[in-house]
Amino acid sequence: MDAGETPEQAVIRELIEETGLVPTSATLLGTHTHDWTLADHTLRVNLHLFRCPVGAGDVVQEEKSAYGHAWVSPEEAITYDLLEANANLIKKFLLQSCESQDLG
Repeated sequence: MDAGETPEQAVIRELIEETGLVPTSATLLGTHTHDWTLADHTLRVNLHLFRCPVGAGDVVQEEKSAYGHAWVSPEEAITYDLLEANANLIKKFLLQSCESQDLG
């Protein structure tokens, strides 16, 4: 995040900068803390998951920053080879989503 920027402002800015897509809003769905165990220390990261409906724009892929992109469901996303922290966040989101739905 840039100085003085809210998480919502940061995710909108980053989405535009990194994908070319312009979201109409950013709604925080949840957060997840993950500890990366490195050789000489532990690095704690706080991940934030946002729902960002896209209003305009075309996908622009920066060759230096990404190998590719795909639109997938959260259920399909967890089958990808993801960083552990990202996989945990997606699984946490799926669990919360299932618990919040009236399945009866």
